[in-house]
Amino acid sequence: MKPDGKSEMASSRHDGWRGHARWWVAGAATFVAIVVLVAVASNRSTSSSSTGARAVGGAHRGSGQQGQRVPGFAIAAIDGASVRVPSGKPGAVFFTTATCESCIPSSRALGTLKRRFGARADVLWVSINPSDTTSSVRAFQRAIGKQPYRVAIDTSGSLARIFRVTALGTAVVYDARGRVVFRGDEPQLPALKSAFAKAGLA
Repeated sequence: MKPDGKSEMASSRHDGWRGHARWWVAGAATFVAIVVLVAVASNRSTSSSSTGARAVGGAHRGSGQQGQRVPGFAIAAIDGASVRVPSGKPGAVFFTTATCESCIPSSRALGTLKRRFGARADVLWVSINPSDTTSSVRAFQRAIGKQPYRVAIDTSGSLARIFRVTALGTAVVYDARGRVVFRGDEPQLPALKSAFAKAGLA
């Protein structure tokens, strides 16, 4: 029996609602996962010595949102180097984990731009998963190919909170004055090239 027009319209609306619901559930799940990571990191940092980030430069504190200041912080990279953001030059911070496969294109794109601009740009890849280890992060870096930027693990959970990160693969690009010119989730090379140009790198 052929369904009438009303039945077809009702079915279409139902399918559309289910599609929106799936997207909402996926987004909510990602947000909850990041909240959990921050909570776990905060608990660890209060119960043991932290190797996470620490706030620096009161005059440079901000929210990390586009058009605003990038929050100033210092963190130890996994190679032992001390990294400070901002440092007086354009740069980018990429928030991810050692298990984020969908973050690989952005990770490689940032490596490409770091090779192009060299010492003129700062690029920092940060794991916000407190369960990540130096070994797991290095294994991830080997899998995607050696990249020229600094890599760190924020065991304190402070960066995800201060930058209001709600999705893995969040990239924040800022100019030499520490002003955020771009913020996006899992950006590809063309978007990052444009962002770096806005930051004064061309």
